[in-house]
Amino acid sequence: MKQMLLISLLFALFSGLTDAQNTLNYLGLSSSSPAQAAYGLRQLSSSYTGPAIKVRRSADNAEADVAFDGSASPTVSGNSIVTLTPGFIMTTGTSGGAATISTGTVDKTGTIAIQLTKTGTITTAVASTTVTGNGTSFNSELAAGDLLFTSANVFLGAVKTIESGTSLTLTNNATAGGTNIAYKSNAVAGTTTNFSSELAVGDRLFKTDNTYLGTVTAIRNASRLNVNITDAVSTAAGTSFRVTTDQVTGTGTNFTSGDVNKVLICNSNNITLGVIASVTNANTVTLKQKAGLAVSGSLYRTASGTMTFSAFFTGYSVFVSAWYDQSGYQHDMMQPKSANQPRIVNNGVLNTGTSGKPAVEFSGSLNSYLQTATAASWLTNTLYTQNIVSADVTSVTTYQFVLCTTGGNGPNNTIMHYGYRSSSQYTVAQYGNDQNFEVAA
Repeated sequence: MKQMLLISLLFALFSGLTDAQNTLNYLGLSSSSPAQAAYGLRQLSSSYTGPAIKVRRSADNAEADVAFDGSASPTVSGNSIVTLTPGFIMTTGTSGGAATISTGTVDKTGTIAIQLTKTGTITTAVASTTVTGNGTSFNSELAAGDLLFTSANVFLGAVKTIESGTSLTLTNNATAGGTNIAYKSNAVAGTTTNFSSELAVGDRLFKTDNTYLGTVTAIRNASRLNVNITDAVSTAAGTSFRVTTDQVTGTGTNFTSGDVNKVLICNSNNITLGVIASVTNANTVTLKQKAGLAVSGSLYRTASGTMTFSAFFTGYSVFVSAWYDQSGYQHDMMQPKSANQPRIVNNGVLNTGTSGKPAVEFSGSLNSYLQTATAASWLTNTLYTQNIVSADVTSVTTYQFVLCTTGGNGPNNTIMHYGYRSSSQYTVAQYGNDQNFEVAA
């Protein structure tokens, strides 16, 4: 199999910005060398206390955040503690009997509209920022900053300006070319809303009848935000909406301190609500995160929500769905499509490279890669340097670009991407301007 292994990856982009900077002191760097983005399977900064990666287990698609272990040089290992994240389907667990629970929700100001599939079709080219429409309504359906996707959720680019109902310009050359493409956008339009002050990235949006609408990936202003394109739902203009809180109340329940660190699961659809952080009384618990589903009077069950990484992956393969940025700027790398996710555990065995350190495995032919959740405007017109350490390559005969700032059907022709063209040629590229280096991994 063609593959690429990145071992204890440190990847850092350095620029002159310092706000919200986590000094990468575990690398011997100071505040005079700030990084715009930094990723690693080891902790790079004492100021960063979040998880290293988010992973997906092959058996049941359970997702979990993986922390750094408690060793002298904190890294991802079998001893790392993982916390199951809310909002995924989990078919195992212990029944809660006849008792029911309801998640806390808060109705938000104003109303929203989500129009995923847009009117008409578009024509794009990988060597151009121009998008031409046929029967489109760019002026009324889109706005600067909106992200465009094909009907198959392949990312095309971010809207820079709109010239007319049938012509617009992207911030980057289109990541895929084609004629008369059916297209989508993940923008949410608000009317008299307060997105900037009332919502946060990661919030899950619901109608007031608790129908799920999508998860917030970016808040652009008080009346425009982006949701994840893979599971978002269209809704008509004038839709009232709400978000969940971290509170769960029960009827006929008997919560005890023994329920702390267990995950609550909704019986009707097997969706996880969240991991219990504390128990107030027999009928009230607080979750570690906002609830993954809005429910009322739901039968439920529980399962282990916090465990060691080795307990999570024993007997299974595990894939990386997010690599968290340790720089302080939250420029996380994502891959929501399971078919494109790199692998960290193969049939119960943690991947390691020649050094014996934990490793992430990227398959060949551009099948697996990670990308920023939104267009990386923080790199546009910025002079930067890039550091990468520790990579093993085996049998690579096709392009393998593994991290990028935007992506389409593989991370090429983006604001920034890097990787190997072969087992001996390393490439750094911005908007297709490639710099190639002859170097063995």
